[in-house]
Amino acid sequence: GYGQRYDDTCYWYNTIPGESAYTGLIRTWRLNWMQIPVSFGDTFMIRWHFASDGSVQYWGTAIDYVCGIGFDTTLPIHRDAMVRTIIAPTGNVDTIFFKLPRAEVCNWGEIAETFDVTYDITGPGVFTYTSTKTVTALDPSLCITVDFDSVRFTELGTHNVVCYISTPIPGDSNMLNDTLRSTFEVVPYVPPQPWQTMAPVPSLPSGKRPKSGTCMAGLEETNLIYFLKASNKQDFYSYDPNTNTWTPLEIIPKGDKASNDGKNPKKGAAMAAYDDGKCVYALRGNNTLGFWRYLAVPDTGETLGWTKKANFPTGAKKVKDGSGLVPVNKGGNDYLFASRGAKQSDFYLYDIAGDSWIKVKSPPVGASGKTGYKKGTCMASDGENVYVLQGYFGSFFKYNVEADSWTELRQYNYKTMLNRDGKKKKPKDGAALVYHNNWVYMLKGGNTNELWKVNVLSDTGNWVQMDPADIWDVPPGASNKKVKGGGAMIKFADFFWLSKGKNTDEFYRHVLPSEMVAYSQPVPTNQGVMGNTVKTDLFKLTIAPNPAFNKAAVRYTLPFPGPVSIKLYNVTGALVKSHTVTNPTKNGVFFIDAKTLASGVYILRFNAGDIKVTRKLVLEK
Repeated sequence: GYGQRYDDTCYWYNTIPGESAYTGLIRTWRLNWMQIPVSFGDTFMIRWHFASDGSVQYWGTAIDYVCGIGFDTTLPIHRDAMVRTIIAPTGNVDTIFFKLPRAEVCNWGEIAETFDVTYDITGPGVFTYTSTKTVTALDPSLCITVDFDSVRFTELGTHNVVCYISTPIPGDSNMLNDTLRSTFEVVPYVPPQPWQTMAPVPSLPSGKRPKSGTCMAGLEETNLIYFLKASNKQDFYSYDPNTNTWTPLEIIPKGDKASNDGKNPKKGAAMAAYDDGKCVYALRGNNTLGFWRYLAVPDTGETLGWTKKANFPTGAKKVKDGSGLVPVNKGGNDYLFASRGAKQSDFYLYDIAGDSWIKVKSPPVGASGKTGYKKGTCMASDGENVYVLQGYFGSFFKYNVEADSWTELRQYNYKTMLNRDGKKKKPKDGAALVYHNNWVYMLKGGNTNELWKVNVLSDTGNWVQMDPADIWDVPPGASNKKVKGGGAMIKFADFFWLSKGKNTDEFYRHVLPSEMVAYSQPVPTNQGVMGNTVKTDLFKLTIAPNPAFNKAAVRYTLPFPGPVSIKLYNVTGALVKSHTVTNPTKNGVFFIDAKTLASGVYILRFNAGDIKVTRKLVLEK
């Protein structure tokens, strides 16, 4: 045994006589810069003191120990498990969405420890919650994050948290750090806001508005969005989300026609951000092969601005409508995934470090039966996979970068997937894809105001239109136009950002969608204690009409008979309608009489045992 130590470091206090005579160095014990060699059987006195977080606060007169090598196994081993931080919930939370309680725990001892951690919440009334997780073989000096069972809160007000080591550790040297407490507030749910109109895209220096080819990308390093107007012009800007201001930057150079470049950005222009948040890359489009990099954060020996990179590979056609550019990682290296569009089916990886292009497999013929990728084609990346939607025809694929393989997902079939007005609309010019939390969101373009989504966690998800209309449809704005050529959408800094294009200067943002998880996670009982997972694939709930005038029908189907509670709240959280079905039932309908209610958005909460769902109802008088 090594006696007492901390991180294989023995902090010495008094000098060892004859120090210079020691030989056979096997370990160096140190205090800052002071070192002495010791051999088997050597002993000396040390003194130290541990702070509450497990670090060595100071060395001195607090405790005396013998520190030896190979002979003293009777000294106590230092053991100390600690709840270091309550990560969530904190601050203000709502009663709508599930929350994942999380805490950070540490092992400040000398040996690996296995122990239970319990997370308790008590709130107003009878609300209680408890969840226990086991931490297995946590090594010394390490901390980990523990996720407890998800929970949704049912009562407004202050909630108290106690997180503690619930398995006693023999010889724990500091019991005071085994427990941590905090509080948070449960507040009324505030419905998502619709698209917000932001500062318009500047007209100068060209005097033109965004049209075909407009594209953008966000850099975390600078916290700015970079915007290429294209429109057969060279205008290039940065947009600051914090101040809602635009700054003109160095225009993108033209290059020269001799190198298959030499035009202004237009149809087929595309942008992506990479290089650890330092650069954005741009395909020029406009029937050229031009490819450029804008350095936003200068490195040593490099200057801010544009640099020409290796041209897009020569093919049957040059880069035009339907191109795309997204960042990916393969084997730990940084790449961009790109397509030329132009009704072709070839796709490539751009090696950022090597400034070179690598052709990858082409996607198979999809459900549409059509080949080639033209305007309306768009793509998104989750970092490891790329999702590609075929313009016009809606075939939808996932490309696995590591395996160089394609998987066909659910087609967006415009013939059967009618919009909420019952009309057929193809994804065309102005279309865009964004990946967020296992969902892909589509800005349809093609002179529509529509957004659609599909879950890509499985291969069987259906496309659905974002609802309700007043929250997710792109607003008509001052131009009273819909999204067409120049439409673009990205996710950045907790928002979707959208350019309408179609020769307008309109620019919008929307908070990111928060998907309801009532269908996939355990839900709390009425008392807040975690219950069992409920099979809800047989559950259905509809509200029609919505928007409504004087009356709306709430129809439901349950996977099992049970009592039902339906409550309607206004946006201030006040209860305006309530209905309870006490007799067990699997199917039912409840008519909301809205004659006395004002126009606006209302929140309907449907509870049936462990099924708790929230929907919006819009009244238009």
